[in-house]
Amino acid sequence: MCFVCGSASNRFSKKYLLLAGFWFAPAKPRMTTFLDPLVDRLNKILEHGVQVTYPDKTMHTVRGQLLLSSIDLQAKALLANHKQFNGEFGCNSCLDTGKRLRGPHRVWPYAGPIVLRTNTTYGEHVIRVMETEKPYKGVKGASVLYRHLPFDMGQGFPCDWMHSVLLGTMKTMLELWLGRKNSKKPFYVGDKILWMDEQVRNMRVPDNISHAPRKLSDRQHFKASEIRAFLLHYSLPVLREVLPEQYFAHYVLLVSGVSMLVSDNISEDQLSSAEQRLDVFCKEFEELYGESPQTMNVHLLRHLAHNTRLYGPLWAYSCFGYEAMNGHLKRMVHGTRFIVEQITCSVVIADNLQRLVDTLDPNREAPKAVRLARKLCITERRSNVTELSPGVDRIGKPTAFCPERIDMGDDIERAIKERMGDEIRRSSCEVFHRASLAGQNIYSRGYGRETARNNRTVEYMAQDSVQYGEVLMFCTVHDENLAVLKSLQPVDSPLVNLAEVNNPDVKGALTLELENFVIEVVETNMCIAVPIRFIRRKCVMMQTCKEGKKRTYIGRFPNIVEHD
Repeated sequence: MCFVCGSASNRFSKKYLLLAGFWFAPAKPRMTTFLDPLVDRLNKILEHGVQVTYPDKTMHTVRGQLLLSSIDLQAKALLANHKQFNGEFGCNSCLDTGKRLRGPHRVWPYAGPIVLRTNTTYGEHVIRVMETEKPYKGVKGASVLYRHLPFDMGQGFPCDWMHSVLLGTMKTMLELWLGRKNSKKPFYVGDKILWMDEQVRNMRVPDNISHAPRKLSDRQHFKASEIRAFLLHYSLPVLREVLPEQYFAHYVLLVSGVSMLVSDNISEDQLSSAEQRLDVFCKEFEELYGESPQTMNVHLLRHLAHNTRLYGPLWAYSCFGYEAMNGHLKRMVHGTRFIVEQITCSVVIADNLQRLVDTLDPNREAPKAVRLARKLCITERRSNVTELSPGVDRIGKPTAFCPERIDMGDDIERAIKERMGDEIRRSSCEVFHRASLAGQNIYSRGYGRETARNNRTVEYMAQDSVQYGEVLMFCTVHDENLAVLKSLQPVDSPLVNLAEVNNPDVKGALTLELENFVIEVVETNMCIAVPIRFIRRKCVMMQTCKEGKKRTYIGRFPNIVEHD
């Protein structure tokens, strides 16, 4: 059980994840008992606050409250004292009843407009439960969080997109397309899985994606981060070649809608368009795939836009950071006995290490001990990193500019001259092949040691628009730090041929104005030199080849905050 403090952009750092408690037992805890001390402390922080010393040595009282709780469906039912997802009224966010098919299997068909739960109606339902001693509209009793008055029991449990979209809906979609039991269905593409595996395995991704692409035959073992990369990047280029047009157009609604909701720049118009696309996806799901696959996770897609309106983009409260904390805790265990004591000791040491480093005096302590402590706290810069400008660092040593020894050297020299507007002296031009931009390590084609990854394809600003290119080299000319790129031009035709889409709702949703994150491009031989600071972020360059026809795509990262 962890808490996040600080801004949303820092929430994936261990520094801002506070371990509030953990349960070590064969059975799950009784939440009203386990969390009771925590709620008492939350109420105390809300009422009295905590004393904080500011950098100017002044004391201030800071108060706080619990804003939301992001957990998976099973834990959500326990914490909210609510029915599970396979029970009637099993949705924590709305009053949809679902439909029971057989045994415990319950589906959630599209049933028109949804009625949201509120904190007021939750209180009314709790009173009804206390009077009748029976569950009412999914509520089994008062949650322990109901004692923390600012917490909204109606909408305080937003959907975690890691569990609901990636490990839920996307796993369902993959099994529908590739599972052998669907071999007679029109959407089955499992007979083309060898070709799909080849295309995915040949992709060279940047280090933003920690796991290299694995073949879809191993999909049962995919981690959530691997499914995220498939959803946001690889899936559209690959499925475009194999999935029937009406199914592909329907799937584009899911990808485009979710991509927008996990981006770091969402306008109200784009939020409305993403909401409509996801709503149409759920509405048409049963017609295309049948009634049985309409799980709770598919139903939760209809709540994602509302959660975004309340709390911001989906990455701001996803469980990726918390699941990563589970990995940190696991590494704290080094034996089979006294597990709780081992974790507690390691957590205390980690929390106090920074305070210890601040008190170390290099003149008094052993130099090796000081260096080790600072290294553990990441307070020392790498020795081969040189700051060129705020947010822009050079990695490695520069070399002299020699076009004759560089691929496309004449084109590169011409691009630099066009940028500088005059002749350049080669002796005054320093070349380097690695740079760090706002924490992103970007390499150039000239960096010959990169074979399994591609950290050189980027999006950048030029002529007041976002453009795409491959970094050929970095250089410093007359005190200006430049990146020379080989341009990648977007193709005019869209990914979906609307003329072949028969469903008017799907066609209408696809015509809504919404930013694209997967774009087909063509390679050019045109070089352009831009200031390094104009580069926005790295991209995923993807290529497919079917029956001799090659296509190249750019996969943009909706955000660069959410880590694995």
